[in-house]
Formats: sequence, structure tokens, C-alpha cells
Amino acid sequence: MRTPKTARINPESDDQGVAGDLAGYAGLHRLLAVAAAQLADSTLDPQEALKAKFPNLLAALEKAHADGVPEPTGLRVVAMREGFWRGGIAHSRAPAVHAFEHFTSAEQLEQIFGESLLVVELI
Repeated sequence: MRTPKTARINPESDDQGVAGDLAGYAGLHRLLAVAAAQLADSTLDPQEALKAKFPNLLAALEKAHADGVPEPTGLRVVAMREGFWRGGIAHSRAPAVHAFEHFTSAEQLEQIFGESLLVVELI
């Protein structure tokens, strides 16, 4: 059995080119499409508005894309502290897998990807 390739999140990344190429990420694409519609009245270009609102999430997607992770469908999360809450979820020290469909907003994902007490991998 082949182990799926994963990408470790690097919030320091400044290359977020994947913002315009999300067609393969069905569940995530839905969340970002809703977020983009909510940002429609922004004076920024829609892609720039997404980059400004979701820098950690888009940096993680860019890293996964660069690392060759084929169409991530979710994430694996490990908390540094048992029961730590972020993004509306209590996280455990044991790895937990969450499909993108589990989330109701891109803001939840941004909170999780931006949290230093969580180790997050796209899968």
C-alpha cells in the first residue's frame, strides 16, 4: 500500500500562486468560492482579496502544489496540547484527518493553518 504524499505547512511562504488554480480541490474550492463571493465588494482584485484574507491557507496550498501533492482532499492535524481548540474543533495529540467537506468556511481553515500549536498537513 502506497503512503499518500503530504505537504508540511510553511506559513512563511510568500508565493501564493495557487489562488488562481483551485479547480482540483473540490471541497476547498467550494469554501473559497463562497469566501470570494463575500469579498466581491472589495476594492482589491478577487485573487488579491483572497490572498490578503487567507495567507496561511493559500501558502499551504501553494506548497502542496509545488511538492506534487495530488489534489488534497483534507488535512491531518496534530495538536501540541491535548484538547486545544481552533477553527471550531477540539484537536488531539493523536493525528486526526478532516475532509475539506467537514468545514463550513474558509475562515476555519485559515485559523487552523495559522495556529502555531497545530501541526497541519494537506493530504
